[in-house]
Amino acid sequence: MENHKSFFYRLASGFVIGIGTVIPGVSGGVLAIILGLYQPMVETAAHPLKNWRKNATFLLPIGIGVGGSVLILSNVLNYLFNHYPIPLLYLFVGLVLGSLPAVIQVGNEEGFRLSYMVSLGVGFLIMYWIGRLPQGKVTMLADGWLSSLWYGILLALGTVVPGLSSSFLLMTFGAYQKLLAAVAHVDLVTLLPVMVSFVPGVWLCSKGISWLFKHVYGWTYYGIIGILFASLMVVFPGLPRTLAEGLISVPLLIGGMWSSICLSKYLAS
Repeated sequence: MENHKSFFYRLASGFVIGIGTVIPGVSGGVLAIILGLYQPMVETAAHPLKNWRKNATFLLPIGIGVGGSVLILSNVLNYLFNHYPIPLLYLFVGLVLGSLPAVIQVGNEEGFRLSYMVSLGVGFLIMYWIGRLPQGKVTMLADGWLSSLWYGILLALGTVVPGLSSSFLLMTFGAYQKLLAAVAHVDLVTLLPVMVSFVPGVWLCSKGISWLFKHVYGWTYYGIIGILFASLMVVFPGLPRTLAEGLISVPLLIGGMWSSICLSKYLAS
């Protein structure tokens, strides 16, 4: 029996994928590839009503695992953000920096064209502009349900696209800590619209990404690379405020880079 047909394997895999959902710089899509579940998950999300009972049976343990992982880690990260925000951001930046070479390599799988740099520039400028908007205007929507619906779409995008961290996207939009605290405190008023938009968001993103990868693969990935570069600039917290904070932050930055590089090598092997 293949691994993805085992209930407990999918349950444990969902927990691992949940780690990529919560920790900025770690891609849930990449973890799903490593676990051998990415392709069946995308196909199921793109055609949810085709053999819906089989699809529901396949996704249920993954969803339970992801939910448990997110609930546990959100409490831990919420505490760390409240007490050690800069060292934690250095770790996240390191995770993204370490993943960039692998994302670039994937983007060049069909060869490199100079025109890809246009796509990179567009992705960079859009994300950098959004990230520099004044607080409260980032989503260009009113606070409340509309914003939360948009956050669900961002989560879906980061879940579906390998190499793109949904948590890092949320951080760029200034929403990560808000949603982290909402999960930690089980704030259903905030979380319900996120969940409502996440499900159709996964379906739409699966359809859209499948089409883009099929027709404009290289341009799509270089747009993602541009988004990642801009996100790094927006999220970077600046230099440590004290020597002690620097002695913690710099090793975390290096450790995050090393972890992502090792994960990328494992994926390529």
